[in-house]
Amino acid sequence: MAAWEKLGRIKSGDRAGLACDWWRNAERDFDLAQSLGVNALRLSVEWSRIEPQEGVWSQEALTRYRAMLMGLRERGIRPFVTLHHFTNPLWFESKRAFESPESVPLFERYTQRVVAALADLCCDWTPLTNPTSMPHWDTFWRVPAGT
Repeated sequence: MAAWEKLGRIKSGDRAGLACDWWRNAERDFDLAQSLGVNALRLSVEWSRIEPQEGVWSQEALTRYRAMLMGLRERGIRPFVTLHHFTNPLWFESKRAFESPESVPLFERYTQRVVAALADLCCDWTPLTNPTSMPHWDTFWRVPAGT
């Protein structure tokens, strides 16, 4: 579970739920993108899916991401992968996330694992989504950066 999904993130304590359940239904969006002539698509890899507990790796999650990347390529769509999209695993949050000096080797280890598993399907990577906005999350949105 990602820190973002933890109860209490919505003021009332409610949870957002699955919304469009993109994890299971991404191919529907890939078909739509293909029908629109899209030739590239950015998607984010969820760290908490890949490493739900510190040092515990989910092959099931990596397999699903492989299927997504293959699905894009089969449709002639070039994948661009973001490794961190404002969410952290709960175990990482408990270590103070990116405020801790320990974060660098932990993020590096995660990145190496993901790239090693998916590099044959993707040439274009970015470590962070919107890196220039992360320092402002606390100030403008009252959301701790990295969560």
